[in-house]
Amino acid sequence: GLLVYKNPAARPMSDADILVPLNKAREAVELLKKEGYKPANEAILEHDMKYGRGMGFTDDSGRELDLHWRAMPDSIKNSKESDFWDQAVPIDVMGANAFRFSYTDELLQTIVHGLRKNPEPPIRWVADAFLLIKNHGEEIDWERLLNYAQRYKVIIQLKEGLSFLVNEFKVDIPANAQSKLYRCNPGYAERVVYWHSQRIGDNRKKVS
Repeated sequence: GLLVYKNPAARPMSDADILVPLNKAREAVELLKKEGYKPANEAILEHDMKYGRGMGFTDDSGRELDLHWRAMPDSIKNSKESDFWDQAVPIDVMGANAFRFSYTDELLQTIVHGLRKNPEPPIRWVADAFLLIKNHGEEIDWERLLNYAQRYKVIIQLKEGLSFLVNEFKVDIPANAQSKLYRCNPGYAERVVYWHSQRIGDNRKKVS
């Protein structure tokens, strides 16, 4: 929210999302448990740490925190542990050292997550992406954006998201980036990933 909104009150949030390096995931989970946070679904926690993106945690007071160890789960075999971290920007969060995504990676994450089926449709992705490009367009590495979208099999989502922003809000995107994007032809695996994100997404049934 603070990346693109001058006033944080303009961007409602129901919980906090934290990404940790994959090799620190287990340590982070244990730390949260010690602090009184319980995983949303203990039964599949081990599975998600190997193949998933993350899990939500809550404490007895009802505070919610989503811990992620992968920024995107869409194509794990093509991912690298350095992805998203190699250009992360140091920030200070209430006196604690942390990192934020680069504007390029934030844009990709915003669009892909925004188009993913969710119990609470995150339509606010439109405003987030619009302001990212409007305020930080010159700092977006479009080659990196396309490279990540191809490796993570989310070209369809990127096409749909950027097309919507261009057609409905006249967002300015470099012509060569648009040309390269629309020449990308997603394969069968990518269409399957897209189908999953549109019809299932985060609406996975809990395992008891």
